[in-house]
Amino acid sequence: MQKGDDGLKGLKKRNILGIVIIIGIVLLCSSAEYQSLVSLPERVQIVSGQDVKSIMEALPFGVTVRTQEQTNLLINGEFVSPQWLKISDSPVQVQATEPGIVQLEFRLLGFIPFRRLTVEAVDPVQIMPAGHSIGVVVSSDGIMVIDHVPVQDTVGSRFPAREAGIRIGDLMLSINGDRIESKEHLAELVTAAGEADEPLVVVIRRDERDFEVPVFPQYDRLERQYRLGLLVRDGAAGVGTLTAYDPESMRFVALGHEISDGRSQQPIPIREGNIVLADVSGISGAERGVPGEKIGVFTDDEVLGTIDTNTSLGLFGDLRILPEQEMFDRSVRVALRHEVEPGPAEILTVVRGGEVQRFAVEIERVQMQNHPDQKGMILRITDPELVHITGGIVQGMSGSPILQNGRFVGAVTHVFVNDPTRGYGVYAEWLARELGVLVSQSLESPAAPLRGIAAFVSR
Repeated sequence: MQKGDDGLKGLKKRNILGIVIIIGIVLLCSSAEYQSLVSLPERVQIVSGQDVKSIMEALPFGVTVRTQEQTNLLINGEFVSPQWLKISDSPVQVQATEPGIVQLEFRLLGFIPFRRLTVEAVDPVQIMPAGHSIGVVVSSDGIMVIDHVPVQDTVGSRFPAREAGIRIGDLMLSINGDRIESKEHLAELVTAAGEADEPLVVVIRRDERDFEVPVFPQYDRLERQYRLGLLVRDGAAGVGTLTAYDPESMRFVALGHEISDGRSQQPIPIREGNIVLADVSGISGAERGVPGEKIGVFTDDEVLGTIDTNTSLGLFGDLRILPEQEMFDRSVRVALRHEVEPGPAEILTVVRGGEVQRFAVEIERVQMQNHPDQKGMILRITDPELVHITGGIVQGMSGSPILQNGRFVGAVTHVFVNDPTRGYGVYAEWLARELGVLVSQSLESPAAPLRGIAAFVSR
């Protein structure tokens, strides 16, 4: 009997010990130190000589850190080196005296590796926000196929190009060795081949690959001309917003998103393009489910700038002349994406004539991004005057610069169709990188003052 009692007592002790261990694990996992430990990021950005960024708010016991080479990076005011540095104060803060990239290795109790962290320090970058209304005129690099249409021959409806394998979104580059310059030029080549009863050999670009497609023009008895059965586009024109520019390099960015064909939704590859100043002569107000738009008039034949790139972040090119600037007497600092925060901000845009005005907005949410994307933040128009005039974000407002705390933080890109007072914005950091005014040091760059270290995967 005594032996059975001892077994029951042992079982109770083991159960109590198990419960204590579970409670201890729960308390540990809910502690500020543990949460700070697991939330330590894999990569952070700072502005050299300015930022002091916290990476851990509460400090677990026995944390040490090192790099593989001597750096210009400080943790809590002490330079980090290949020698293990014991961290004793919280919050744990990093700062850098020079730009570059460095990898930190953290250990617990001096021997348990738990995290590697890359710190990228960049020089502060200045740029000039704009907000001017501009006219955009571009010619495509090739003729874009935007739809198939029937050709009515003696038998019935035919689709010569589609039957030959030409798809919507394809770029037609040349016919029988002649580069296609315009829609009119394409029609001339089709007519000549049809009258000679010869096939066309069309060079098509699809998914960055060029190949030949033979196709026979068909005579349309209703239109009384030879046709391929295609709707095509050879360029685009419209009104948008100049986002920002670098007065030194004269590079500019506009629109905040790419120019694409409305039917095929394919981006238009640009052969050449220009921007000119434009006046806003009216506003078609936005309503729920109905996007509004600026009605613009090109006011000057003088070319403000030339476009060379059409990307998902906007149009990029070179200014020929600097636009009149009344808002700022000097460039403002570009905010890194981690510096953008929910709260009040403002946009610069034109709603009447050519006058750039400031309007209040609220940044409602910021997204964590490691790669360029148009949808970095969600903002809401809060300015009563702007809501009264436009109903919210309208077409032609894309590219309007966003400022917060005296810094250039982004540009308007899209509107929520079901709530036109809200929309997306792209981070200014991505725009500055594309402009070439904000340049990252390579992890492999021997010139980076904050050396050390190859690419890593967090453990």
